[in-house]
Amino acid sequence: HDVLFDYLSIGEHVDLFARLKGASLAEMDRERVAMLDAFELTPREDYFPSGLSGGMKRKVEKNTAFSNVFKTSY
Repeated sequence: HDVLFDYLSIGEHVDLFARLKGASLAEMDRERVAMLDAFELTPREDYFPSGLSGGMKRKVEKNTAFSNVFKTSY
């Protein structure tokens, strides 16, 4: 079962879960960049789940599970 919302892009999923886990807006932006890059999803940031393969959907699900776990310092 997919835990992705059909109406949110991949980048919006990362933002949503980072905010749900208490990230500030600045942290959310850094989190999106870091996590999309770490999971090689940057080129698909604006895609919706319906446009992804099953494997890519799993990458997004893992990405949201790990959001706000890795604290980045700038």
